Amino acid sequence: MTNETANKRRYPGPRPFMYEDRDVYFGREEEIKFLSTLIMNNRTTIIHGKSGYGKSSLINAGAIPCILEKYNCEIIRIRFYNYEKNTSLSPKETLLKVLQLHQASEEDYLQELLPPSQESAWRYLKNLQNFSAKPAQADTLFKTPLPAIATNPTYILLFDQFEELFTYPKEMVQELGEELFNIYTNRIPQGAQEAIQNFIEDIGVEEISTSTSTLEAHKTEFALLNQSIPVKLVFSIRSDRFNRLTYLNSYLPDFLNNTHKVKRLNQQQVKSAIVKPGALINGFATPKINYEDGLLDKIIAFLEKTNEDLKVIEVFEMQIICSKLEEIVLKHIGNNKGINEILLTEQLIIESENVQSTDLLFEGLIKSYYKDCIESINDEAEQLAARYLIENKLVDSFTKNRVSLDFSLIHQIGISPKTLVHLMDSKIIRAELNSVGGKSYELSHDSLINSIIMAGKDLGDLKTKLSKFAQHELNRYKQSETKKQVSEHLFQLAAGNKLEDLKLENESLYQAVRDNQLLTSINVGTGTETSDKRLILKEAFRGTIRKMAQEAQRQSIKGLTKRNITTILISSFIILSLAVITYQSKKNYGLLYVGYAVDSIQNKDDALALTDYIYRRRWYSESEKEKIRIKLKKLFTTPEVQSKLSYFNDTLATTNLKYEEFAISSSGNFIIYKNDNTNLDSMQVNYKVVGTKSRLDTTFSRVGYSYFLNNTDRLALAITSPNYKWINITPSRREDTLIIYDCKQKNLVKILPLGTGRYLYPAEFINSHLYNEFDSYRVRYTYAGNLLVPFLERNAKNEFIRKVAIISPNSETVILHSDMSISMSKDGKLLMVGEFINKPQRAIYIYNENGKGPRNDNKCGYDSIQNISYADFSINRSIFYIRNQEGTAFLRRYNGDLKKAAPDIPFIISSNIEIAYNRAGRNISSDVTWDEKYAFTPTYSKDSIYITNLKNPSKSLLVLGHLVAFNLERNLLITYNSSLSNTLTDNIPDTIYRRNANGNTINYFVENKGFKSFEYNSKKDAILALTNDNRLLLLDQNMILKAAFKLTANDLFGFSHDGSSIFYFLDNYLCVFRNNDTLIDLFNFDNAYKWYKNELLRHSENKVSIGDLKDKYELDF
Repeated sequence: MTNETANKRRYPGPRPFMYEDRDVYFGREEEIKFLSTLIMNNRTTIIHGKSGYGKSSLINAGAIPCILEKYNCEIIRIRFYNYEKNTSLSPKETLLKVLQLHQASEEDYLQELLPPSQESAWRYLKNLQNFSAKPAQADTLFKTPLPAIATNPTYILLFDQFEELFTYPKEMVQELGEELFNIYTNRIPQGAQEAIQNFIEDIGVEEISTSTSTLEAHKTEFALLNQSIPVKLVFSIRSDRFNRLTYLNSYLPDFLNNTHKVKRLNQQQVKSAIVKPGALINGFATPKINYEDGLLDKIIAFLEKTNEDLKVIEVFEMQIICSKLEEIVLKHIGNNKGINEILLTEQLIIESENVQSTDLLFEGLIKSYYKDCIESINDEAEQLAARYLIENKLVDSFTKNRVSLDFSLIHQIGISPKTLVHLMDSKIIRAELNSVGGKSYELSHDSLINSIIMAGKDLGDLKTKLSKFAQHELNRYKQSETKKQVSEHLFQLAAGNKLEDLKLENESLYQAVRDNQLLTSINVGTGTETSDKRLILKEAFRGTIRKMAQEAQRQSIKGLTKRNITTILISSFIILSLAVITYQSKKNYGLLYVGYAVDSIQNKDDALALTDYIYRRRWYSESEKEKIRIKLKKLFTTPEVQSKLSYFNDTLATTNLKYEEFAISSSGNFIIYKNDNTNLDSMQVNYKVVGTKSRLDTTFSRVGYSYFLNNTDRLALAITSPNYKWINITPSRREDTLIIYDCKQKNLVKILPLGTGRYLYPAEFINSHLYNEFDSYRVRYTYAGNLLVPFLERNAKNEFIRKVAIISPNSETVILHSDMSISMSKDGKLLMVGEFINKPQRAIYIYNENGKGPRNDNKCGYDSIQNISYADFSINRSIFYIRNQEGTAFLRRYNGDLKKAAPDIPFIISSNIEIAYNRAGRNISSDVTWDEKYAFTPTYSKDSIYITNLKNPSKSLLVLGHLVAFNLERNLLITYNSSLSNTLTDNIPDTIYRRNANGNTINYFVENKGFKSFEYNSKKDAILALTNDNRLLLLDQNMILKAAFKLTANDLFGFSHDGSSIFYFLDNYLCVFRNNDTLIDLFNFDNAYKWYKNELLRHSENKVSIGDLKDKYELDF
């Protein structure tokens, strides 16, 4: 046993577990097996979870060891780190550098085909394919060597902290996307293609015998070119940055489909993570650790915090506590190495030097962690600067909440990069992306705040310590005159003057000021641009120096009263001059605030008020004015400010909500969404319903899925069986239950247990976009108020029969067989069911809304049609259908008593329709859409739309573009042409068109930045369009821009059914707006500023004066 092994710690503390910690990593054993299998069974995997939930630990100490033990793989880890201008490698360069380090040989097997300049990730991986037998893996992250690699391994490219990629310029992200695309598809990069083509052409001009032998010599290289690269891409990213991944979706098709969400450890997992490492024997610095009865429960009780009415475990605190407990054990045993086992008791902890009472037992352990971290900083000035940053700048003095501080302001505090790294390595602070793509610092966890406040008292009053250090720094000058002069110059610097502008009498005095530890050097420029270095007074000491200046001024005024009037006049002139200097310094400070500090203020209302104050003071040139306007525009489009336009907003307990995980009622008065802050099974979660105009706020537990019934404020809540798989349902004692809840009346309308062997359809059927409000597997109401309930029934052969129950208001029930989704006529009076499983031909049957036929029973319908491949109701209850293997569509009409009014009318249709109706997008209810005159369908390529004239096929036409939506009542098509389409004219901006049924353009809207997605509302004839630069545009029926908001790439948005409301989910923030004339384009500065001044400020309930804000943020302008 080596010394290194014998000194190993059981608890690594508040840092991610590494590969060498794999034997002490417990709590996620089952998840490790699942994740390892998931990675190996898919080409791409996204691992996401909230910060601090343990993604890196799960990967490093869990999934990687498991994969390397079971599979022949090579792990290649890539991390980009946050973008630093002029110093960072591009993401592509980082990827190539890492792949180069993993090369088994310096020999390049493609060197004769490709010149050295053709460097790419594809080329490096092809080299690895060629030289596949390798020694033990080298990775700077892992101190313990990884296992040796056998022949022909799978290469796993692991991108950790992947959110850091999106701090880089867009073109660098796209450059990396191209590299990943080439790896993923085994596509030879463009430059390499040309080089290989030139090589082949050069062979072709040689003599036949020579060219043949040349090709024979390179047959291995050419054979390997066609082999796919055995590579898997794994991305680890924070959940609140998940939406950024959509930027790469065009390079890695479908890679968003395979994800794994890392959740908090639950109570049982935490117990395992504490007890099992302690129970290990041999090879550790401490003997086996047993926990006293009751001690573990006290630890868990302390770690549990209430968040959104749920009990959650703070794993970060657990890691600190366990690490400190191990230190207590080490100290207790001392040099006695003969102890093999120890009982850790509460009394032993109390008697240690870290805590004094049982009430603050574990709080004291965390407090001592912060205290030890600060005291380990040797330099006193750095120690004080670190405390000032953490205790004064990263903790709000009023609310005691953590706040962020922009990277550009950090160095003004006077803290060195080395100390920042120390604080980050200790997990006291962390670097975050801010709203403008820069970097900010914040406390790593909210749970640190109380401990920091407590530790601050033990470390001594910070203001007193800063004052003493400043005085000591001035007292070190031996000559009193030098001390006086340095002090005066520091007073000038505290007022905002530049050191370079001060008249220093000699070089020695200038040097004395420069060498003072109260000063620091910063980059100076506008916004994020840097131009030169400037010495300024460290912010940590600025308040102390100002107080010293004020005291000196008071002493000076006291002396003036004893002198003559001439001296007073001269002093008045000096004071007036100082006032001018102070005004100029306030102006400079104000502009510096706009350039740097505004983005770091967490309360955007405060940031907006302060920026507006500077804007109104007119402290700027024309160029500076435009920059301030840009800052104001950014603030207008922050989530906090633009939500002021909404009539309802709410904060969710989850991010990355999907469209199927929320619903809005027809009127927009109620919203239900998945509340995912829970450790329950993914099929059994909490759903929260809120009233946008009322005080309804209710949570339903163990819900499989939920949605609003057709055009009502009533909810359908599906209580589904755990471990639900519709093909292979696990037997369960719990019955599936349907609950109908009336949000308006706030009461349960119906609780409907389905009974043993009956199951509601799973969520993937309910939420499929192949269906619409009239044709689906959803529960809904008919015209007379009957409840339509599709379900699955297990028979004696363990087969599942698809059925539908029609339940009348007086609970009379009719059950029909239907192998297809249940279609209902637009007026809710007719039903269509189908049979095709174990039948020679597909058939549909038509019933009235009570589920009965002409004999008033359910033995047969009013009508049936055999041998069909597609059928649906038209607007007026006629049926449009297509027969199998025929290029003919038919229209069947009914009279009032549901008898056929006339023979079916045949129509010759395009063969494309037969395949097109099985393809659908989220915004299109069915790809074949029609009324009794026209049928609209995209072509197979999706780049054009057929408008088939059913009455006169010769007048059918083809319209170039993508089908966004349709409105049969208005005979409208909404289409758009994309500049990215290969089949359309290049260099034409993305354009949305409103067309009539003849394909003629009514009006259009052009967007130079391009579109991502759309939502169309037929009731209001309005469009919501998300652009590529993440602006959400609201267009009216005349294609005029009515409003615009700022979203991010993967946010959800849409209309209520009647179009009276629009909504969006921005990360975990929900806003609902009235779709009326109060909405504005927040990117139009004049309109947004007018709204801010006339509406927002006038009706603000909690107005705060500028003076109070300047005091709150310690600003001086």
